[in-house]
Amino acid sequence: MTELSLMIGTNPILWIIAAIPIFFWLLEKNTEE
Repeated sequence: MTELSLMIGTNPILWIIAAIPIFFWLLEKNTEE
């Protein structure tokens, strides 16, 4: 958990990159239903 927090703190860009496909996937899932 500490390593993850450190990663988030040092590389917020990684989280943005990871969140983009997840966001679109959720958007697609919502429009399907």
